[in-house]
Amino acid sequence: MPEKNRFTGKIEPSIRDYSLADALDLIDQRFGIENLLEDLRAPRDGLISGYYKYSKWGYERYSGGAAMHVALADGDDYKADGLKMQGRTVVQNAQKIGATRVLELGCGQAFNARFVAGRMPSVEVVGLDLMQHHVVSANERGSNLSNFRAVQGSFTDIPKGLGKFDVIFGVETLCYASDASEVVEQVMEHLSPGGVFLIFDVFRKPDFENFSEDLQRAEVINELCMAISDGFFTEGEWEEAMRSAGMVGIRTRDLSHLCMGTCRRLGRVALLYMVQWRYRLMHRFVPKHLSRNAVSGFLGTYAIFGDTTAPDVDKGIVRYNLVRGMKPR
Repeated sequence: MPEKNRFTGKIEPSIRDYSLADALDLIDQRFGIENLLEDLRAPRDGLISGYYKYSKWGYERYSGGAAMHVALADGDDYKADGLKMQGRTVVQNAQKIGATRVLELGCGQAFNARFVAGRMPSVEVVGLDLMQHHVVSANERGSNLSNFRAVQGSFTDIPKGLGKFDVIFGVETLCYASDASEVVEQVMEHLSPGGVFLIFDVFRKPDFENFSEDLQRAEVINELCMAISDGFFTEGEWEEAMRSAGMVGIRTRDLSHLCMGTCRRLGRVALLYMVQWRYRLMHRFVPKHLSRNAVSGFLGTYAIFGDTTAPDVDKGIVRYNLVRGMKPR
């Protein structure tokens, strides 16, 4: 049934009223699933660049600091402070090993790298991103931080001139890699002995194909609408790549239960976009890459929690994990 928005006090439609089948039907009505899937199976590089170019405005609306990731917090309500949890974890790891240099891969507008630089003013922090418009925005936003800079480059070919780092991390970006081993090889080359590698990302569960056809289909649509053309990596793939490259102390922590607030917020906004007339009018004028964020926002709760009325991380088809490895001393 409709629920009251705790921020505006308005009565709004509730995602809890939609079964997964209902959600897929609504997406089909608004976007046409088959047309959507055909359009999204475009060349991979063009799909990713288009997504980030046209989604920039949406991310800036999502967070004043242009965060491009999930806010992690206990409970069912969205907490903006949860956007800093990934950065806090990086700071904790950096402090523990006495880091002097930190690198963020696929930094976007460098919300996390800038947070780390602000918390650790004596540490040099570098953000690396493939998109030039991200690099420009990151440097503009971080112009008050003397220990931060963003540079253009790929995490599959980290510029050698950047040197070695004590901590290298990526927040919801390495899902766009085509080969985990290729990235880990680059990371190992640029990590100092004893250095730490951190990945915050979504992963398919190993038994992905045992879930219902509707949930599998929903997750494929979810991934494609975020320009992840090959699907999320399966749990264990990055850990195996790390082991093969010689990393030690490899650990994985499930953070899925901390995603509910973000999922509910994005699901509510996406539902309004699809069912309320004044929001639906926007569909004609919003770039298609940005518009499709409504689809992934709507499906996020089902992907991680399996259901909107009785959410359970064990019923979800993906997990949000922190994967950590270390280069031997």
